[in-house]
Amino acid sequence: MIATASPSRYLVQFCRHMQSVQARTGAEMTVTFEPDHGEISTPAGHLHLQVHDQALIVEVFARTAAEARLLEARTARNLERFAKREGLTVCWMDRGSQPAIAASEG
Repeated sequence: MIATASPSRYLVQFCRHMQSVQARTGAEMTVTFEPDHGEISTPAGHLHLQVHDQALIVEVFARTAAEARLLEARTARNLERFAKREGLTVCWMDRGSQPAIAASEG
C-alpha cells in the first residue's frame, strides 16, 4: 500500500504512461483503467492497481521471482518519478508468491 493524498492521480498517470510506452514501442501489453482501478498485463506478468482511501495498492503477479522483481523495479521507478514532489519511496514487501507493495513518504 502506498500512502498518498493523490492515489487516483498516480494510478491514472502510471496507466497512461504505460499506454504511451505500448503505443510508442509496440511493447506487448494490455492496459485498462478507471480513476479508481487499473490492470496492466505484459508477458512478464500482471499488475493490479486499486485506489483505497488515501492509498494506492499495487499487486504484482508473475510466473517467476525474476519477472516479479523486474515489474516491481519498473513500477517503483515510474511511481517515484511521478510523485517526486511528495517524496514517495516505494518499498516492496513479499507476500509469498504474490508480491505486494508498500511505501512510505520520505
